[in-house]
Amino acid sequence: MKNNLFKFLGVCLLGGVVMFQSCTEDEGTGTGTGTGSGVTGPSLTLETADGFITSTGTAGPGDTIYVKVTAAKGDDDLRDLEILDNSNSRLAVDHILIDGEKPSANAVLLTGDDVAGFTKDVGIIVGDEFGSFDYTFKVTATDNESTSSETVTIEVENPTPLTATSSLGQTNNIVGGGWLAIPVSFASGAGLKEFGVKYNDVAVENNYVSLSPSYEAISALPYALDSVVSMDTSIYLKFPDADSTINGVIYVVDNNNDTVLIERTFNVSVSSD
Repeated sequence: MKNNLFKFLGVCLLGGVVMFQSCTEDEGTGTGTGTGSGVTGPSLTLETADGFITSTGTAGPGDTIYVKVTAAKGDDDLRDLEILDNSNSRLAVDHILIDGEKPSANAVLLTGDDVAGFTKDVGIIVGDEFGSFDYTFKVTATDNESTSSETVTIEVENPTPLTATSSLGQTNNIVGGGWLAIPVSFASGAGLKEFGVKYNDVAVENNYVSLSPSYEAISALPYALDSVVSMDTSIYLKFPDADSTINGVIYVVDNNNDTVLIERTFNVSVSSD
């Protein structure tokens, strides 16, 4: 009876040792993301150097920003390097430079010594839109799943903010029913979208506005400016044939949807014989 009991306890002890050893072998740690326990994934870092961005930066439309990317393999060789845009899609190759050269594809397939690790100067040619944009640099190992990535955020700024000015005096006396030339100057690096006119906060009809000294009415208000970056002209305004004080506003909008106002006061009086 005792022999059977000892045999039973021996079997249980042996089974516990096997289970403990199995669990210990399954545990593992690693960098990046891996396919399973015990997998060490690749690593990717953005190096600090003069002229290179590691986290955030600013640029103008069409500028090139530079990131120094360093990657190293884990358990498996490196397969490729991808550059992802703001929507987490692969950035077009026309916007990428790798060590000064445009790559043939994105992802960039790694060969030779690069499969073990590399440092590359990556240039990103930012677009023409203004705002905040993320760019992600990602390496993937040959197991097709182990990855590591870092992201930079670039604020694309308007190099020429919207401006609208006029040399016309702040207060003006006008004969009712007459026209007045308003010299204006508009500019925006984003491109000019449109302008409009208001009298006392009410939109003016197009037959009260002209861009010609012959007072031909413009086609419509707001008036489209076709994305020109600057405009120097005179806007001719007609005033009602009645005694009144008009707070006149010429407003201009650019393609960044910024708005600037030119505000003037007009004292309108009807002429008497």
